[in-house]
Amino acid sequence: MSNINYMKLQEQISRIQSMMGLITEQKSDWKKCNKCIGNYQGSLNKCGFYASERFEENYGDSSGNSMGDDYFENKYQKYDGIINDRLNEYIPNVWNGMGMRTKMQLWNLMFNSDSEPTDKFRWLAILYLTANPKITSFDETLTMKIIGNKNSKEWNEAIKLVNNTTNWDYNKLVKMIEGQYGTYGNKSALQSSWSYRAKALDEMYEDCVNGIDPKSNQTKDITKKIIQGKDLTDLREKLSNETKNISIDENSIEFDTDNLMVKFNTGKTKIKKISLLFDNISKENLDDRLKNAKVQNPTYKVIKRGEKQPYWWSLSIIE
Repeated sequence: MSNINYMKLQEQISRIQSMMGLITEQKSDWKKCNKCIGNYQGSLNKCGFYASERFEENYGDSSGNSMGDDYFENKYQKYDGIINDRLNEYIPNVWNGMGMRTKMQLWNLMFNSDSEPTDKFRWLAILYLTANPKITSFDETLTMKIIGNKNSKEWNEAIKLVNNTTNWDYNKLVKMIEGQYGTYGNKSALQSSWSYRAKALDEMYEDCVNGIDPKSNQTKDITKKIIQGKDLTDLREKLSNETKNISIDENSIEFDTDNLMVKFNTGKTKIKKISLLFDNISKENLDDRLKNAKVQNPTYKVIKRGEKQPYWWSLSIIE
């Protein structure tokens, strides 16, 4: 068997195992969190904040060393307020449409680079490059026309495009973040910390989602559930039928729109079911349906939403 055919076979096996929930989750090799507070209040979920604190506690300074056990605990709520004020001023509806990993990466860029008294709009440059379908690699020239240049032609174009974007490419956003770190002029910090920040955050987030205890890095007793549909209607019916009166970890919910697959872990949140709504008329029409669903079910909680043409969709739980 050729190497290429062997690799294809292994990919097929891995895909089948993943669909059947047979892959054993492994913790990452990053240093554990010795003093993560665990209970957070702010715009990220528990795993988003946990990954952020774990990175700062171990690799956050410009030399790739700890910022101190109490640094994140003492700073994160203040910076979370600054970050939210800036996003709500310029792109008020974009944040709620992002997946949690995307939020975490953008939040960390701003926490690390764009939370000083003067907004440099580094975050806007990242979002514009990510949203622009004509851009496939990091563009430093365009970035510098946006950073620190409020109301420039490029800045205004960025605001308009970002506000009209509802579907965010996570991998592209990470690529743009890594590219921007390379423009800061500090090669030592880039090599020691910034160059791997996004990758580390992603894997630390995954540790949390998969039940790695922040204190000990021991795996909790969890089960991964995967539900896949033939189409959106089929997936909606399966979610409604197969998630009745179960306990889940709501932070672990993922929606693979390309494969019409919803993944989640067992946990402590008791739910009546997972609800999938979709609409091919307009985003506003879906908003109205969500409002009605909330009236009918006061415990209706939107977990994720987005766009996959020709549909706008939302994934929610009813507690």
